Amino acid sequence: MAVVGIFNTYQDTVDLLRTLLEREGFLTFTADLDEIRRGDIDFIALLAQHPPDVIIVDIPPPYPSSWNFARLIRHLVPLQHVPAIVTTTNKPALEKIVGATETLELINKPYDFEEVVHAARRAYEGRRPT
Repeated sequence: MAVVGIFNTYQDTVDLLRTLLEREGFLTFTADLDEIRRGDIDFIALLAQHPPDVIIVDIPPPYPSSWNFARLIRHLVPLQHVPAIVTTTNKPALEKIVGATETLELINKPYDFEEVVHAARRAYEGRRPT
């Protein structure tokens, strides 16, 4: 079974993504981005305990610091070869600051969340050996 790490600051979003992903057969684990940022959880130990096949990282406001933090997460050794799906609630505002991205915008519409699930499936299937 594929393991998806969900890193977000909004618990309702985490709960919905987790439910949808698990319904599709994924195993999930989560971490609050603010807790990671503050060092309240041992993120490296969490990744060692639950090595992800795909990660979903949210970019909340303020966008510059959140974007930089997401880039830092992506460059951690345990995640260097793990496909990442990046989400945000305001893609135009993010892209005004950081430029064009492949970020998926979540505006609490069911199809937004379904697109993240489909992206996770594509990312996982794209990384598996044939």
